Amino acid sequence: MRSRYVLQTVLNRIVLAVLCCFLVVSCKDGGARLLPSEPAPPPSLLDLFGNVFYQADESVVGIEAIDQNSIIGIYFGAGWCPACADFTPLLVSFYDELEEAGKSFEIVFVSFDGSEDDMFAHMMDRGMPWLAVPLGGDKAEALTLRYDVTGIPTLVVIDAEANTVTVTGRADVVTNGALAYDDWFSLSLRFPQ
Repeated sequence: MRSRYVLQTVLNRIVLAVLCCFLVVSCKDGGARLLPSEPAPPPSLLDLFGNVFYQADESVVGIEAIDQNSIIGIYFGAGWCPACADFTPLLVSFYDELEEAGKSFEIVFVSFDGSEDDMFAHMMDRGMPWLAVPLGGDKAEALTLRYDVTGIPTLVVIDAEANTVTVTGRADVVTNGALAYDDWFSLSLRFPQ
């Protein structure tokens, strides 16, 4: 009788171990999502970006450079990237057109250039009138991970409360031009203020 009890206990533990392994593997492989696909928004833009931004002329500004009512594009790119060389002029024109129309839009550049000198040269050569987070810093890495950036150029669009409006900003700009902003603005209204 005792050996039967021991055998049953061992079998129960084996079955339990196999079930636990199955659950871990199925969750890891996407069988079940335990977390939302996007983390909760940070409490502020300061938490998301920090308080140090560079401009193309190498000057440093703080978070106050971002209009607190803006739609914000986070542009991931690099000077060595051929696709970025094609997209960046479109984005500069897009930005300029929105500015002329009086629409509140800011871009924060997350550079994948090899050095700060390369980043500043890239920003100057392409006429980027926007801000950049420090190259290779904690905020650049956190933004890349947060938005699961696996290729460049990528344009993620958020609202002033750091809610994600779209991760397909690049395609929106290429396809719709300045009309993309109106779509983003409408989408941003779905978030509670």
